[in-house]
Amino acid sequence: MDITNKCNFDCLYCYNKGNSRLGKPELSDEKFLELVDKVIKELNPVTIVFTGGEPLMRKNVLLEAIHRCNSSRIRVAINTNGSLLTKETILELKNAGLGAIQTNLDAAEAAVYTKLRGGTSSYERQINTLKNLVEFFGADRVTIIQVVTKLNFQHLGTLSEFIHSLGFRKLKLLDFVPMDKSHVDLMLSKEEWLDVLKTVNSVKERMDLTFRLCHAFLFMTDEYKNIKFPFCMASKFSLFITADGSLFPCNHLKREPYYCGDVFANNLLDTWQNNPVLNKFRYYDYSDKKCVSCIKYKQCAGGCKALANVLKGDPFAGDPSCDILNYL
Repeated sequence: MDITNKCNFDCLYCYNKGNSRLGKPELSDEKFLELVDKVIKELNPVTIVFTGGEPLMRKNVLLEAIHRCNSSRIRVAINTNGSLLTKETILELKNAGLGAIQTNLDAAEAAVYTKLRGGTSSYERQINTLKNLVEFFGADRVTIIQVVTKLNFQHLGTLSEFIHSLGFRKLKLLDFVPMDKSHVDLMLSKEEWLDVLKTVNSVKERMDLTFRLCHAFLFMTDEYKNIKFPFCMASKFSLFITADGSLFPCNHLKREPYYCGDVFANNLLDTWQNNPVLNKFRYYDYSDKKCVSCIKYKQCAGGCKALANVLKGDPFAGDPSCDILNYL
C-alpha cells in the first residue's frame, strides 16, 4: 500500500515515476485508515507492506496503520529510504508493532550512493540510520536492498562486506525496471550479470550473508528450483493499492491499462477473485509463446511483466531477460 507519493529523494531508478496516479489527490488520514480497516476485514492478508513515496512523510497515520495491523495479527513491514528513521522514530515504529524494515544502501561508497539516490539523500545519515536500526530495532528484522544498475553492480562486493560488518545478514538484490525505453542504459548486459553472480557466490563462501536474488540471473542458475512461489506474484499472491485508493496488480505496473478499480467501490475479496485484469495476470495463456515449453516456467510464471511491458509493449510477451541473457 502506497501511503503517499511524496518523497524527499529523487532516485534514478524510482519505479513510482511511472505511476499514472501521481496527479490524483491522496487519501486523507481518516480515509487511509478506513482503507486499512477495509483491507484487514475483507482480505485478512498475511502481510501488509506500507511504501510510497516515502511512508514516513506521513508518520502519524503510518504508526496508527501499523498498530491496527498488529492488533489484527497481520504482519506489517515498511519500505523506506531511511532518511527519517531517527532513534525516536525507530522506537515508535517498534512499539507500534512493526515487524520488518526494508531500506536501501545501493553502494558502500558515498559518491555512488548519492548519485543513485538524489534529492536530499545523505550517505552519512543513512549509515547512522543503519547503526541505529541494529541497536534499536534488530538487524535480523532489517533487509538491505541494492537496486542493481550499471552504476553500482561492481560495488556489490564492498557493499556486502560493509553491511555484514554492521551486523546485517540479509541483502536483497533488485533488478532495475526502467520507466520507459529511454532508461534502458542503466540495465546490465549478460556479461555484467555474470560478474554479479560471480560476486554473490564469492561472498557466500566468505560470510554468512543471505541473498535474495533478483530474477535477471536467478534463472541462469539452479537457484530457481528453490523458489517456493512463482517469481511473478502479481495478482497471484499480491495486490497493490496506490495512495489515492486505486488497485493494480503490481507496484511496477501502476499504469492505466492495468487499473483494477477503486478500492472503496466493491468488496475487496470479490475484486480479488473476479476482477478481469487480475484474472488475466493469473490465467493468461502462454501457449503461443516459448514460455509454456520452458522447464523453468512453473517457478518463473512468465517472468517480470513490468519489464516486458516497457521493452516489448506487452506484459505477456515473455520476459525480455530471456532474450538478453539467453537462458535457454
